Amino acid sequence: MAQSTLNTSSNPQAWYEPMLSPEHGIYVVLLVSFLIGAAAAQAWKLTTTLALICAFCGFQAEHPLVMQIKQRRSLKPRFIFWGGLYAVISGGIAIWLYLSYPILL
Repeated sequence: MAQSTLNTSSNPQAWYEPMLSPEHGIYVVLLVSFLIGAAAAQAWKLTTTLALICAFCGFQAEHPLVMQIKQRRSLKPRFIFWGGLYAVISGGIAIWLYLSYPILL
C-alpha cells in the first residue's frame, strides 16, 4: 500500500531539462545565413563558431522569458533559470567577441 502512494513518474517540466523555442523556422534562417556568410568569407574560424553560438543562445534566451511574462501571477524559476543562462552565455560571448574585434560592433 505504501508503494501505491509513491509517485514514481518523472516530471516532464523538470528544471534541468533545457527549454528550446518551438519556432523551428528561425533555426533554418540562422544556419543558412551563417553558412552563406562563411562561404562568402571562404573561412570558418573559432570566432565564427562563437558568433553562431552567441546568436543561437541570444534567440533561445527570449523564449523562456516570454513564457514567464505570460504566466503573470506565478514565478517559475525554470523559466528564469534557462532564460538567464542563455542570456549570460550569449552576452559573455558577445562581449568577448567585441573586445577581440571592436570593429564588429
